[in-house]
Amino acid sequence: MIRRAIFAAAILTALSTTSVLAATKTVSISGSAYTPATRQVGMGNKVHWKNTTGKSRKLTADAFFLASWFWPVTTVAAHSTSAALTFPEAGSFSYHDSLNASLHGTIVVPMKVDQLVVGVGQVVSLTLGTQPTYSGGPVSHIVQARVNGGAWKVISTTTANSVGFSPTSAGTWEFQTRLRQALNNVYSGWTPSVVVTAVSSS
Repeated sequence: MIRRAIFAAAILTALSTTSVLAATKTVSISGSAYTPATRQVGMGNKVHWKNTTGKSRKLTADAFFLASWFWPVTTVAAHSTSAALTFPEAGSFSYHDSLNASLHGTIVVPMKVDQLVVGVGQVVSLTLGTQPTYSGGPVSHIVQARVNGGAWKVISTTTANSVGFSPTSAGTWEFQTRLRQALNNVYSGWTPSVVVTAVSSS
């Protein structure tokens, strides 16, 4: 029974990963908003911005340390499209237009799991990024978990791209992560939670 559940979860994971990682995503810039205001992309995938206005726009990550890592301050000329930016790390990344204070948006990059159903005591692998973390901070991934809707608890603070976790009890486990730059204690936002079902072997 457990093997069947694990096999079915593996198929679902592959299908969902394929759809999320499909293509470069676009965000449109108008005079009053980013559309969509929140854009989700697969880890390691790209976003470009299409400026539909007659003025230049300057995209700036709210978490300033990203500018020296994977999100440089990006100017988008009037009626043009920016070069695509790659988002290699899991997190929720808010940004704004430093030339227009009314424009705010968010890029959301979910973490990945290698299986959606796991036996108690077995290891689920959580993928947090695709390249080494930025050393100018330093920057680390903060990973939290909770079971059956309980309190969130930190299970790892790491500069690695992945972390393993063994559920200690059967139930619905949720995981989330964000980035932290230690030097200035600056954070990205949390990812959406990823749900893993832990089942008893008995």
